[in-house]
Amino acid sequence: MSVINNRIPCSLAETECLKSYLSETPVSWLIKCIGSGAKVSKGEIKSLTEIGQLRTIWSTLGNIDKSPDKFMIFEVLPALLNHDCGDIKTLKLIEMYKSLIDCYKLDIIITLLEKDSNYIICDGNKRAVACYQYASKNGNNDLTLPVYIITQ
Repeated sequence: MSVINNRIPCSLAETECLKSYLSETPVSWLIKCIGSGAKVSKGEIKSLTEIGQLRTIWSTLGNIDKSPDKFMIFEVLPALLNHDCGDIKTLKLIEMYKSLIDCYKLDIIITLLEKDSNYIICDGNKRAVACYQYASKNGNNDLTLPVYIITQ
């Protein structure tokens, strides 16, 4: 069973919108993947456990290095709270995103890269962590996370 529910191909307009959004991010290289024939779809992840198991793009958070592995969503906040980490900027941004979720003001834009049936969050890592932590704290096991998927 796939971690992605209600998966459908993106329309040309949706794909162009995503490309425009990605052009302003550190992962603008994803636009080249799309231009080279990668398929773009959208869907939802409807399980808090599955969201927690998603790999982020980070192998290093502050002074904590997991190279060559990547942090999973559920591992990020404990790493950031570790006194050895020192990545206060990312921690504060995640906390700000959690407060925006609380007042329904956070745009949730998460982009996954799929390769060989494996997913990694390329854009929206901090938003995904904030959603996961917010839902965990509030006992919301039915969290639905909308995602875009770029399949190579």
